Amino acid sequence: MKTMVALLVSLLCVTCVYGQERPLVDAGGVFGELPLIDEIDCATDVEHEFFDGPEGVSEVVDIMGKKARILPPEGDAKYFAYRIGEEKGLEAGKTYLVTVEYPDDAARTTIVQVRGGDIVRGFSTGQALGDTLYGYTRNNSESISYPLSNEWQQWEMMFKLHKKYPGLENPRGKGKRIEEPEEGFLVVITQAKHQSIPLSQGAAVARIRLFEVPDESKYYVDLKQPPKELPRRHLFFREEMGDSAISGNDVNARGVKSAELYYEYKVDLMRFLGMNTFTRDLLEFGWNQGWDPSNHGGYEWYHYSDKGAWDRILKMLAKNKDFYILPYYEYAGSSGKNGLGKKRYPKTLNGMENYTHLAWLEKQQADVTHPDTIDDAVRLIKATIADKKQNHEQFLGAWIRARPAQIPVSFSKDALARFGKETEQPRKVRKSTLKNKKSMLPAYYDWWNLKRKEFNGALRDTMREAGIEDAIVIYTSDGNEPGRNLARKNKSLVVDNKGDWASILKGEGHHQWTDVLMVDDVISKDLHNTALLHRRSISGEHEWGHADPPADPKNYKDAEGMFMTMSVKQQYTVGSPTPFETFRAKDGLVVLLHYPLNETTMHKDLGYFVTDVERHGPFVMMAEAMSLANGDPRYIGYMVSSNFNRGFTKYVRDFNMNFLALPAVPSEVISSAANNEAVVVREYKTDSHGTWYAIINTSMQPVEAININLSAKGTTTFAATGKPVNLQASVLELDLYPYQVVSIHVAK
Repeated sequence: MKTMVALLVSLLCVTCVYGQERPLVDAGGVFGELPLIDEIDCATDVEHEFFDGPEGVSEVVDIMGKKARILPPEGDAKYFAYRIGEEKGLEAGKTYLVTVEYPDDAARTTIVQVRGGDIVRGFSTGQALGDTLYGYTRNNSESISYPLSNEWQQWEMMFKLHKKYPGLENPRGKGKRIEEPEEGFLVVITQAKHQSIPLSQGAAVARIRLFEVPDESKYYVDLKQPPKELPRRHLFFREEMGDSAISGNDVNARGVKSAELYYEYKVDLMRFLGMNTFTRDLLEFGWNQGWDPSNHGGYEWYHYSDKGAWDRILKMLAKNKDFYILPYYEYAGSSGKNGLGKKRYPKTLNGMENYTHLAWLEKQQADVTHPDTIDDAVRLIKATIADKKQNHEQFLGAWIRARPAQIPVSFSKDALARFGKETEQPRKVRKSTLKNKKSMLPAYYDWWNLKRKEFNGALRDTMREAGIEDAIVIYTSDGNEPGRNLARKNKSLVVDNKGDWASILKGEGHHQWTDVLMVDDVISKDLHNTALLHRRSISGEHEWGHADPPADPKNYKDAEGMFMTMSVKQQYTVGSPTPFETFRAKDGLVVLLHYPLNETTMHKDLGYFVTDVERHGPFVMMAEAMSLANGDPRYIGYMVSSNFNRGFTKYVRDFNMNFLALPAVPSEVISSAANNEAVVVREYKTDSHGTWYAIINTSMQPVEAININLSAKGTTTFAATGKPVNLQASVLELDLYPYQVVSIHVAK
C-alpha cells in the first residue's frame, strides 16, 4: 500500500526541493513531462521582477487569440526581461530547461538571453532577416519568405546553471557576474533597431517557463555511427566569444569554477544534440589559450596564463572516449618574447607597414614560405597534440584558421628570393617585377598557395608520424565571422521579393544598399562560388587581398587528409552543387556555417552583446540539409558567436543522428528514386557493409506519402535508430517535414 501511495505522489508532483511542489507538466519538444519550477504569463504577470527598456516600451497585444507582450518594431533597440526561478531551489551545475512561447504569424526577429547559462540565441520567422543589416561586419543578409504556420510555437534551451552569472548588464570577458542560483536568473527578450531588421513586426512572447531536468542523460542521443572500418562523419562547433564564464584568475568570480568542468558541460550538450567531435581554441588571434609550452620553448616561445587547462580538459575527454578531438588554432607564429610571430617576417607588396587598418591584429604574423614557420608550427602541434599520448585514439587532427593579416601573402626580400629560386626565374625578382610584369603576380600567388599547402602537409605528417593514424588538417582561409561576402563593390542584399525591399531601402539611412539581388539569380550564376575564390582589393591604403588570401581548393583535390573549408549559412550559399564540388578534396568536403556576431547591436542596458540567429522550427536545419543534398559534406562545423546551443532541438537532433549514421564514402544522387522532385536521394555503396541511403526533403513545405524505390536488397533499417523499415516491394513510403533527412541502411 505504501508503495502505491508513493507511486501516485510521484506521478502528481515532485516535492523534495526545499519543500516546494514541482508538478509534472508536458514541456513539449523531445522532453515530455518534466517538473515545472516557474512560469510567467507575459501578458498578466505582476509577481516576477520585470524590466523593459526604454522603460514602458513593451506592450500587451492580442495575437492569434492569445495575449502576448511585444516589442514594437519601430525605433531603436529595445528589450523586456523577467526574473524566473527566484527562491525556487535552483542549484549550480544542475540541468534546466527554459521554454519561450512565440507566434509564427509574421516576419519577426527575436533574441532570447538566458542569463543563468550565459546563453544568447536568436531566431527569425517568415521573411525576417535574422542577422542585422548594420554592425561591425557585413552580415551577408538574406530575406526569404519562409512559410508561416499561423500558430503559436515554442523555442527551448536546455542548459547547466552556472554558479555566478550576469544580471541585466552582461560583462565582456572576465567582468563581474553578480547573481547566484537562489536569486533565479533573468530571461531577456530583445531586438535590434528597426533600421537593422526592417521587416520584423516586433519580438512577441506569451509565456516563459522553467523546468527541472532531473536526469539529463535520459535525453542523450544514442548515435548509430557506421562501423569503424568505414570512414565516419563529424559534427563540431567553435565559439568566438564562448569562454567568458571561465575568464579571470579569481575562481570564485567565474561563472563556472574550472575550464574542465565548463567543457564537461559542453560534452553533455553534445551528447544531447547528437554531435561527436569536440573542439576548443588553443590559439585565439595567435595567443595561447591554456596549454603548456614548457617542453618546446617555454614562456618565451608562447606566453600562457593557465598552462594546465588543456591537459585537464584532455583528462576529462579521456573519460569520454566516444568523442573525437579537433583542436582549433588561429596561428600567427609563436607569440612569446622570442616567438617567431613577433619577428613579423611578412612584408606588404606596396611598402606599407601594415596590411590593414587593424594594427592590433598585426602584432604577430607568420610567413608560410619561411622554413622557420613550419618548424614553429610543428612544435605547436607536438606540444598540444602529438605529445598527448592518452588521447591519440581520439584526435581527429588540427583545425587551422587564418585571421586577417596573421598568415598574409608575404613579399619580403627572402620570400621573393625563395620564389625566384624554386620557380627557376631567370632574373632576380623584385616587388616592381611583380607589379610590372602582368603574368608574374598570379604566378607568385600560385607558388604561395603551394607553400601554404606544404605548411599544412607538415602539420598532418607530424601527427601521423606520432602515431595518430589518418590525422587530418582542416584549413580555414575565411577570417570573417559572417563568411565571405559576395564579390561586389556595393553592399548586397539577397531576397526572394525585390518589391518589398526596393521601397524599404529607399528610406532614410539605407543609402549604402545599392544591390538587391534575387536569390534564384545568385544561385543560378554561382555567385557564392565566385565569392569564395575572390581575392579582395590590393590597391589603395590597404592590402586586404594579401592580408586575407582566398582559399585554393583546387590544390587539395589530390591531397590526402587535408581540406580547405567552404563557408555557408544562407540559402544562396547552399543552393548550387558547384561550390561544393569546387571545395571537395580527395578525402571529402568540410562545410562551416559562419554565424555573424551581431555585435553590440542591442540596447545599451544589456551590456556587451553578441548572438547567433537561426531560422525557427524545421527551417533551422535548412543549410545542413541543402548541403547534404547538393554537396554531401563529410564534416560540418559551426563558427558561432558565443556559448553554443540550439533552440529547436527536435529538428537539430533528427538531422545530426541521420547525418552521422551515414558512412563518409562517395555517394551518387539517384534521380529516379523518389516520386517527388523536391526529395533528393543519395546512395552510398560499400563493399562489405551494405548500402546506405540519405533521403532529403529540399522543400520549405512538408511532403506526404512519398515513395522511395531502394535498389539495394537486404535487411533494411532506419540507420539513425536501427529500427526495421516496412517496405512494400522495395518501396518505402515516407512523410517528411521541411528539410528533413532520413537515413536508411540495407545490410547484405
